[in-house]
Amino acid sequence: MSINIRLANLDDASAMADVHIRSWEVAYRGLMPDDFITEQNQCRLDRFRTTLSAENRFHYVVEKDGVIVGNLSLGPARDDDADDTCYEIYGLYLLPAYFRQGIGSVAMRWSFCQARRLGKSAMLLWVLQGNEGSIKFYQSQGFTFDGSSMKVVYGEEKTVLRMRAIIDQSINVVGNP
Repeated sequence: MSINIRLANLDDASAMADVHIRSWEVAYRGLMPDDFITEQNQCRLDRFRTTLSAENRFHYVVEKDGVIVGNLSLGPARDDDADDTCYEIYGLYLLPAYFRQGIGSVAMRWSFCQARRLGKSAMLLWVLQGNEGSIKFYQSQGFTFDGSSMKVVYGEEKTVLRMRAIIDQSINVVGNP
């Protein structure tokens, strides 16, 4: 399996929107109202075009054998209580056909390497309460709940929970996966 992770560009907008749409349709079915998912998905392509038209430093594509199968966004931690040792995964999405093939684990290790390269020692992310598949995956990658939560509106009020992982100092930071 050949996995490559690279900074996204404007030409990737359509593929990235497709990944996000298909991932949301599977991962959030039953966790968010169907009409909210549909409404959000109708805007995906325009959002990616807008995001990637500006200078992109945080959005990546995950390719398997040269085909975009995932999106990854990460950068500085956005929470007021996060210190400068933390980095954040804003989102990791894969096409459903590529779930449970180890691609997410490769993307996670790559994210840890990027953060470590920048001198970070912890990684944060937010997960929708009840999203058991994602929670189990993040736990398998070393994340634990850190006690922070917040209310968000995804068609209706929901709770998201913050998870934190310590970046293993033995992670190899050379090269791409």
